[in-house]
Amino acid sequence: PLIVYYHGWQSAKELSLTQARKLAHEGFRVILPDAMNHGERKTGPISTIPSITFWSSIQYNLIEFPVIIHHFHKLGLIKENWIGVGGVSMGGITTSALMTQHPEIQAAACLMGTPYPARYIQRVIQRAKEFAIFVPKDLPLLLSWVHQYDLSQTPERLQERPMLFWHGTEDEKIPYEDM
Repeated sequence: PLIVYYHGWQSAKELSLTQARKLAHEGFRVILPDAMNHGERKTGPISTIPSITFWSSIQYNLIEFPVIIHHFHKLGLIKENWIGVGGVSMGGITTSALMTQHPEIQAAACLMGTPYPARYIQRVIQRAKEFAIFVPKDLPLLLSWVHQYDLSQTPERLQERPMLFWHGTEDEKIPYEDM
């Protein structure tokens, strides 16, 4: 079985090695991709526009997921076509988004992320305004693709596949209420 496990914001794949080793010990093949703008793929400073680098990193994860799966299928390295995904924070948002578009995923785990990314965008924009940070008026339009990946709006897309949600009640970045 293959698990693709995504790290969180401003993190890197190496910080997920403990989780990966535990899963590998249980017999899973675990892939830890560095998100675009992170780890070995860091390209420069983070945008001063709230969330632009964050959402572009998630979008790259979504684009690259089928490429990763295709690669391992081609090599015959996905036992019984069993695919799982998981991730923490930004990786959890990626995981929830993937569940809306990829019925080939058999199981998932969202740790400290949210299945409600559209609400999270609203929170980030509101918080930026409270701190007098400039937000382009068309930012919601630029991020409108997120609505197509919002699991909270289409929970039926889970199709009874198991998905674990784990979140702390005092998380200030991604509020518990957004679970």
